[in-house]
Amino acid sequence: MEHPGLKCRADGTPKEPLIAAPYPLPFTEHETAAAPVEALRPWCAPCWREAKKRTKEAAAELRRQQLREAQTALPMDLFGGGR
Repeated sequence: MEHPGLKCRADGTPKEPLIAAPYPLPFTEHETAAAPVEALRPWCAPCWREAKKRTKEAAAELRRQQLREAQTALPMDLFGGGR
C-alpha cells in the first residue's frame, strides 16, 4: 500500500512517521538498501511490516522449491541407492 501524505490515514493505523522503502519489497535487505531513490515509496510501519512478512514468506517458499528441484535432480545412485 502506498501512502499519499506524510501520515498513513488507513483505519486503525497509528499516525506515525512513514518509512521509505521500495515497492515491491525485495527479498533481501541488501537489495532493499541498494534500491534507487526512484523506487522508494512511503510506507506506514504496520503496512511495511506486513509487506516484509509476506516477502520473507515468499522468499522461504522459493528456497524450498529450489531445494526440492535440486534434490530431485540428483542421480539415484549418488549415495549407493541405485543397486
